[in-house]
Amino acid sequence: MAGHAVNDLRHQYPEAEITWVVEDRCAEIVASPKLVDRRLDLPRREWKVKGDFRTLFAQYRWLAGLRRFDFDYGFDLQGHSKTAWCLRLSGAKKRRSIGGTDALAKRLNPIFSSSGFEDRNSVDRSREMVASELPITPTQADFLPGMPEGRVPKLVTICVGAGHPAKVVPPETLSFVGSELAERSYDVVYLGGANDDFVPPAGTRSLVGKTTLIESIEWIRRSSVHIAGDTGTGHIAAVVGTPLVTIWGNMPLNRFRPQTKLVTILDREGVPASVKGWEIENAAVAWLEWQA
Repeated sequence: MAGHAVNDLRHQYPEAEITWVVEDRCAEIVASPKLVDRRLDLPRREWKVKGDFRTLFAQYRWLAGLRRFDFDYGFDLQGHSKTAWCLRLSGAKKRRSIGGTDALAKRLNPIFSSSGFEDRNSVDRSREMVASELPITPTQADFLPGMPEGRVPKLVTICVGAGHPAKVVPPETLSFVGSELAERSYDVVYLGGANDDFVPPAGTRSLVGKTTLIESIEWIRRSSVHIAGDTGTGHIAAVVGTPLVTIWGNMPLNRFRPQTKLVTILDREGVPASVKGWEIENAAVAWLEWQA
């Protein structure tokens, strides 16, 4: 969601030098120079494997090394301790944080606040905080890696995983949806991570655990509709302009819903298992027929 504000900066200030510090596991999604001038990959996984206490000096040295870039502005678009330390040690002349998820994060940087700020969508919150220092105009653009190649008629991608158990759509539900769509002669492809356990129904294809993040983005970009729970691929679909059917989980809908008009949100008080397969199928077919 932070990418929207960064993309606005890119378009509003094309002469600015923009640096994004990103965890190595997410680095692929930050395209350069399409989105930023410099991407710095934080070796967070390495530090966690070795132990945060044992790597404390290495972490401090890495973060303090950001000062060599002499930043004029610095923004923490997450508000976690790890991002708060990054901003604090960056040496940015002006610093702003979107909030603090814990007591430490709240103390390290100036927290931005305005009337009703906490209740707004995360994309709007990021944009408002950045605009408090650098005026920006919301820009609708596909800022993710790769190039648009056009939609593939009748291609439906379905994401089977989620980052939290409360967001996971039951596999039997997604299996039913895929089977029914395949019966209607739609091309159904399942996507997911290496740890997602899923057996695809007959007549569909599974790329679960077989694609990189960039490859998954390309599949979603080419899809005529994408189906997902409350997870990252839904936000990818929103950015690349793919119609989306999302089955909502336990997070506040007003804060975290995908920022797109091309979306059907199926919400049963944050319980994905309460959403029926036929509801998902009907919502997907409505978007497919809308494009036909």
